[in-house]
Amino acid sequence: MKLIYVLVFGSLVLSASANANRSYVCSNAGQTREIHIVYDEPGKEVPCSVLYKKADDERVLWSAQQQLGYCESKAAEFAEKQESWGWSCVEMEAAEEQAASEEAASEE
Repeated sequence: MKLIYVLVFGSLVLSASANANRSYVCSNAGQTREIHIVYDEPGKEVPCSVLYKKADDERVLWSAQQQLGYCESKAAEFAEKQESWGWSCVEMEAAEEQAASEEAASEE
């Protein structure tokens, strides 16, 4: 499990330089949870925040003004915690996330 965390964290840090919003989509028994890394300024890794969405609730769990990699590591840790609770989490990039959101909206 630590190897997966290292690989995920490493890929997040590397991809953060491209500044694409990253997300984890977690599912369990027909329910969905979303963990989003949101970058406030285009082309910059900070400031950033980690947004958590479930059912009718949305909140910022963590944010960073100057510490590079903070949001990425917190999001990865929280996705791992979700998995320890029985959720299945998949990391998505911004384009994949948009397509998944549009598909879910069309199914409703």
